[in-house]
Amino acid sequence: MSNYSSERPVRRRKRKLKVFNLILTILLTGILLCATIGIFTVLYVINTATEIDPTNIHEMLNNSTFVYDYSGRLLEKVSNQKGYREIISLDEIPKDMKNAVVAIEDERFYEHNGLDLKRVGGALLHNITTRSLGQGASTITMQLSKNLYTTSEKSFKRKIQDAYYAVEIEKQLGKDDILLAYLNVADFSRNTKGIQAAAHTFFNKNVSELTLGECAMLAGVPRRPSYYSPYSVEE
Repeated sequence: MSNYSSERPVRRRKRKLKVFNLILTILLTGILLCATIGIFTVLYVINTATEIDPTNIHEMLNNSTFVYDYSGRLLEKVSNQKGYREIISLDEIPKDMKNAVVAIEDERFYEHNGLDLKRVGGALLHNITTRSLGQGASTITMQLSKNLYTTSEKSFKRKIQDAYYAVEIEKQLGKDDILLAYLNVADFSRNTKGIQAAAHTFFNKNVSELTLGECAMLAGVPRRPSYYSPYSVEE
């Protein structure tokens, strides 16, 4: 009787151990399967992505057409297909604007190679737990890719493409060139593309004339153009 009683806890522990090992095996198998699918998905998207040439980015940025009268007075701004845009050089952009954009959009811009792995990890965890694509981890370089090469579609495929293109862009261009290109193509709502066009549209002045407060306001608009637009505040 005593032998039987002493064997029962041993058998119970063995049974629990088997159940635990089974659950652990299933869990690890599921993680491995998901990782394998994820890796193959990334490789497929990269291998099928259209090749880009980051060295001609600035050639892709076309100015809008300006119509003046005989006295030089501006009569009309004729937008191109991507909206009203006026290209400017880096030295025309105030330091306050550059700092504000980096601080709001991509605080580790000068440290990463196109991908901010810390932000990617946080966004991935959030999206998995919420079963959504609600939080992104786009760097300034990835946003440049979205504006020039891909779309605003919320999908894993587009995010993978932007990540791939961001790395390719960073291989070819310096940080100043990337920041300049982004500021010349960023969406500021109202069909306004680029920081110079935004300065004219919202404050009727050149970007070089913006105050610190105006720089801070415009720097946050591209994150959610229709929501953070200065026009939205007024209306």
